[in-house]
Amino acid sequence: MSKSKKSNKNSIVIEPLTFMDIRGLPDGTAEVLNEYRIQICIPGQFQGVIEIFPTFQTDFSSFPTLASWIVDWRRVAVAGLVHDFLYSTVGCTTYPDLSRSQKDQVWRHLAMKSNGENAKGANWLQAGISWLGIRLGGAKYERTGIGK
Repeated sequence: MSKSKKSNKNSIVIEPLTFMDIRGLPDGTAEVLNEYRIQICIPGQFQGVIEIFPTFQTDFSSFPTLASWIVDWRRVAVAGLVHDFLYSTVGCTTYPDLSRSQKDQVWRHLAMKSNGENAKGANWLQAGISWLGIRLGGAKYERTGIGK
C-alpha cells in the first residue's frame, strides 16, 4: 500500500502548463520564443494562469549576483524570467496584483523545478539562499513602486 503525500492547504502550488523556449541575446538579456503558461495557486489569495508572451525580454535582474556562486543561473532561468515578468506587470489589469512577497514565493518554488530536458532545478539550500538575496535586494524595487 502506497502512502499518499499530504497536501498542506496553505502551500503554494505552481505548475507549468507549457514548455518555455528562451534564447540568449548578445547584450546578455534573454527573450522568450513561445507563449509560456503557468498555473499559480496561492490558497486564499490567488488562483489563475499567467501567460508570458513571445518576445518578452529579461535581464534576470532579480537573480542576485552573489547567488551565482551558489547556483548555476541556468537552473533557475525560468524562475527568474517568470519573476521578472511578474514585476513588470505592476498596475496591469490583465495580471494579478500579487504582493512582492508572493512574487518572490513564486520564484523560490519555480527555482526548485526542472527547467526542461537537461537542466534540473536548484536544491532547497541553493533556492533558499538565492531567495533570501532576492528578498533583501528586492526592497529597492518596492520603494520605487516596482513589484509592490
